[in-house]
Amino acid sequence: MFDSENYTVAAENFAKAIFVALDHIIEKKLGIPPSNHEKRKEIVELSFKQYVPILKKVYKIHRRTYRNLVDRGAAEVLMEYAKKLGKEAGFFE
Repeated sequence: MFDSENYTVAAENFAKAIFVALDHIIEKKLGIPPSNHEKRKEIVELSFKQYVPILKKVYKIHRRTYRNLVDRGAAEVLMEYAKKLGKEAGFFE
């Protein structure tokens, strides 16, 4: 999707990957998976403060995908976060 210049779909997919990685990190460390966006946000704010700035940026961009307003720069930001959190979650090296 990213190579075809469909940045909104790419951003959606990167956001989903970030959510999966964060949920995995949370479940691995706390033993409880977040059940929704609000629970994820609450857990991150309480126990994973280092991810708060990332999560805020991801949610901000993710909300823009509902209206098809994502440009290449925003998609690239999410791509980098997805790589970072994917590594931290142990999905790849």
